[in-house]
Amino acid sequence: MEYHPGTPTSVTVILLDGLNTHFDDQVYARAQVVKFLKQIRPGDHVALYTLGGNLLVLHDFTSDARSLIAALGRYTVRESGEVQASEPPKPPTSITLITPNTGGAPQGSAPSVPIEVGLEQYMRETAQRSADFYSMDRALRTLSALEAIAHRLSNVPGRKNLVWVASSFPFTIGFGTANAQNVTRGERSFGHEIERAERALNDANLAIYPVDARGLVSAFADEPNLSAERSVSARRPGENALNGVGQLTPTHDTMEELADGTGGRAFYGSNDILGSIRRAVEDARVTYTLAYYPSQTEWDGGFHQIKVKVRRSGARVLCRRGYFALAEKPLGPGDRDAVLREAALSPLESMALGVTVRVGADPSIPRVIDLTVDIDPRNVRLEQQSGRWVGSLDLLFAQLSAQGQILKGLSQPMTLRLTGEEFQQILHNGLSISGRLEAVAGAERLRVIARDATSGAMGSINIPLDPYVSAASRSAGSR
Repeated sequence: MEYHPGTPTSVTVILLDGLNTHFDDQVYARAQVVKFLKQIRPGDHVALYTLGGNLLVLHDFTSDARSLIAALGRYTVRESGEVQASEPPKPPTSITLITPNTGGAPQGSAPSVPIEVGLEQYMRETAQRSADFYSMDRALRTLSALEAIAHRLSNVPGRKNLVWVASSFPFTIGFGTANAQNVTRGERSFGHEIERAERALNDANLAIYPVDARGLVSAFADEPNLSAERSVSARRPGENALNGVGQLTPTHDTMEELADGTGGRAFYGSNDILGSIRRAVEDARVTYTLAYYPSQTEWDGGFHQIKVKVRRSGARVLCRRGYFALAEKPLGPGDRDAVLREAALSPLESMALGVTVRVGADPSIPRVIDLTVDIDPRNVRLEQQSGRWVGSLDLLFAQLSAQGQILKGLSQPMTLRLTGEEFQQILHNGLSISGRLEAVAGAERLRVIARDATSGAMGSINIPLDPYVSAASRSAGSR
């Protein structure tokens, strides 16, 4: 059987973020997405992703509204325990004294006494530290998910839009500012992680469209000591979320920075999630590609701004705001292994490198499968050196358990030194690598990863092992 990742030519991914969204907001957001899906046009190619305990693809790119709605119907909305844990409870202002009842007779109400200032402060700080831990965990998991989506879509041509529906965007943005890496109690910018995620998104030509699933909120909704009413029934589209205050909440500021950094738009201050998704889809109907080649850039790792201006009055240009001047550096053995391991554990397949895997099995040889990996040479960077085409590839065959743990990994580096004739043959027939692999006990799937060591482009495929290795023969290996 042959396995290859899908090759969608579409532009819009809708990410329903259950990790960072309260239950009521998730219910309302899903209803709005269903309304949008009922109105999609033949040219609208849409994919549905969800983020919760894991990043999942509910449905890959299609224009079939019924198929998308059916997939969304199978998705169960759950309360995010991580969001609740990120909101520290208000500590009590008094405690009740419990005294032993020595006579066996019922006693009156136990007296309550005020908590001393020092104890109250300690309780607040303890609760806040716990909340900070969960907030940081959500932020790192969210950024990792954005990177995984970018890697998966990097080989899809043209501009892509990621409509990210959430009620909390759990990190602070601060590119190019003095406090971008500053960490204080309850505040961390995740500068390095955000820089890496934004670079992956821009490299994949993937624009973020954050949509605030809370709808109408006050300007102080993100303040821990102030509450904002959230009511699904009270939602009315088109109203101003700032309620005349005229300032952004930290969540909205983050949304604006994410959208601005990747060429998207941020939507908040309205309950019209359907309209927000529609506008994001409309943005992708007509796009222009402009090439920019820096002439005298110092590859200092700094951020360099790019501005695109048009003469038309009132027009707004949606594009990435710049690039990071990073010099290409070869990875050391440790870095290479870390990159491959991260790709093996990623919840999504990577598509920057075209990879197809053919799998077969001989029933007379239990737990052994035959593999042929075909790599599209058009995605491999080869350079002419001394009359030969030179390049290098890294292959990883990772066997994973049902829980996603790597049980065994086989790494295989490859050096290519092709003559002109061999180069033409590979361009015509493709690059193939064949071999055998023995499945280990407990392995549920095999992830095959190919990486261009020069460009860093990767392709990966998940292969279920059940069709080739019976459960009985897999478990026999553990006896």
